[in-house]
Amino acid sequence: MTKVMIVDDEILVRIGLRSTIHWEDFGFTVTADAANGIQAIEKFAGADPDILITDIRMPGMDGIELIKTLKKKKPQLKIIILTNYDNFEYAQQALAVGADDYLLKTTLDNQTIFPVLQKLQTLIHRETEYSLEYQELQQKALIGLVYLKKHFAESLLQGQISSDEWLQYLNQLNLKWENNLFQLVLVKNKTIPENLSPINQQLLQFVEQIVEKIHNALVWELTDTLGWVIIYNFPPQEESNYCKQVIPFNIRQVKSCLKQYLQITTVAIVGKPVSDFKQLPGEWQSMGKLMEYCIFWPERELISYEDIPAGNPPVFSLGFNERNLYQLVKHGDINKVRDHLAELFFKVNQSLSPTMLRQVWHELLVTLFR
Repeated sequence: MTKVMIVDDEILVRIGLRSTIHWEDFGFTVTADAANGIQAIEKFAGADPDILITDIRMPGMDGIELIKTLKKKKPQLKIIILTNYDNFEYAQQALAVGADDYLLKTTLDNQTIFPVLQKLQTLIHRETEYSLEYQELQQKALIGLVYLKKHFAESLLQGQISSDEWLQYLNQLNLKWENNLFQLVLVKNKTIPENLSPINQQLLQFVEQIVEKIHNALVWELTDTLGWVIIYNFPPQEESNYCKQVIPFNIRQVKSCLKQYLQITTVAIVGKPVSDFKQLPGEWQSMGKLMEYCIFWPERELISYEDIPAGNPPVFSLGFNERNLYQLVKHGDINKVRDHLAELFFKVNQSLSPTMLRQVWHELLVTLFR
């Protein structure tokens, strides 16, 4: 049904329009009427009409001011004005400020009013269809943009972007990345919720938009592991400010949002700033090595490349302790085995080396199952 609102200071006109015209037979319904412009504004939100039928000359607020006010509230509102012969100039003013048509009060009946109403009804339906088509096109464009971003991020981190393609992507995604520095951040889940509702999916998109719009960054969602790769971008002269303040603060915002609303606990892995997009694939590989250090700091929420010891990790061997450990296990001396292992893993933890940790586990397994 197309909704109609009637505004006229003459009660007989309002009653006559409501009762003598067969609204429902033609697909219309009168949702409200009002005696003047002020009353019409008060009822407008609740009635939400598609078409307004209003007198021009009314006390308090005339039809001209009413049309101006309601058009601001609902630009697509269709308006029919009621007029007499002696105020035709007012009708012309009303048409100038947004009215769609006019009718003479002296000739109101089904034969005169419904051709005008049906013309406006057809226009409303057409505009609604156009609006839905436009929304559908926008949604398709958004989906296309998401896939474009994903393809760009994947290709960029895998080293599959040429210099020409780089400029094309920046233009298509409206990224102002020329002559800037880059820093990769991987925000990875520690816990995964059983399911994500559509509302939560929208929240994830909201997080992406906040990061991208404020920081000229790109967010790539790793859907298989529930993680996010953020490619930050900033001018060289702002490197210190971004690396020490802006990016850490933004990461805390994202992590807090994920924790508060989705109950997702995450750890952030922060890579080293690089000056060329062609260096990003190598930096992405380094991020995988940084992730191995999470085992040494299970309670930490952020691990940076600056936390990792420089140089090659020490080579470890059980050596002369091998026989002692074997004998302790053989004789079932649990307390001494525990003390021995505690001392062993203290040394490993001091080295902060995933490579050394793997060596220790391997030699322990070989020793215990020999």
